[in-house]
This record gives sequence, structure tokens and C-alpha cells, in this order.
Amino acid sequence: MLYDLGPDRVRTQGEACFVAPQAVVIGRVTLGRDASVWFNAVIRADAEDIVIGARSNVQDGAVLHAPEAVRAHVLRMLDAGGIVARSGKVLPTPMHSICVHGDTPGAVANARQLRAALEGRGWQLAGLPQVLAG
Repeated sequence: MLYDLGPDRVRTQGEACFVAPQAVVIGRVTLGRDASVWFNAVIRADAEDIVIGARSNVQDGAVLHAPEAVRAHVLRMLDAGGIVARSGKVLPTPMHSICVHGDTPGAVANARQLRAALEGRGWQLAGLPQVLAG
């Protein structure tokens, strides 16, 4: 779904953009030609413009890229026991995993910083082999 945020409108470049029915695109977002936004992805541009380039895709789920914002967001959700809306309202949501993409510059350092922040708050983390082993 495409949503305006006040006067800020989602813009598309070309007719071939795809937004999955369960995806949400809000505010000052520009979707480039042939861009796609997949199931359960959320792109919310309420503070800065977000441009999804031509032939780019936003995969299933949400991805945050700013390291400080990621740490603060993850800790806030875990402390609150759910998704924290901009208004401060908590939407109770069980969380069992955090997906950290490793395909961007600085991704390993970002993951290490997030791990340190989580462990510093007393959260116990398990790697994929441990999770799969039960």
C-alpha cells in the first residue's frame, strides 16, 4: 500500500514499479523505474527523503541502515516487548531473531556494535548453528 504522510506523497518513476499487497510505503519515498518492494517490507520516510533506485528491490521485511538508529531501535523494541510506533504506542510483538544484512560496507562492524549493545543490556544471543541445533 502507498500512503501519503500529510503533504508528503510517494512518487513512482514509470509504470513498472511493484509493491506487494502486504508492503507499506509511506511519505517522501521515490520508487525508481522497475523498483520493487516485497511482502511485509516497510519504507517510511517521515524525516528524510528515501529513494529506491531503478531496478532495485526491497526484500521481505524491514532493513535499517544507520548503525546508531539500528541499535536504538532494536533496544527500544526489546525493552518495550514490541514495535514502538512514532507516537510511543507499543504494538506487542514477540521477537525471536534480528536479521543483520552483511552486504554493505561496515556491516560487520555494525553487527558487532549491535551485539555489544545487546549483551551490555543482558540479552543472551545465539548463533545460527546453536539455534538450528535446538
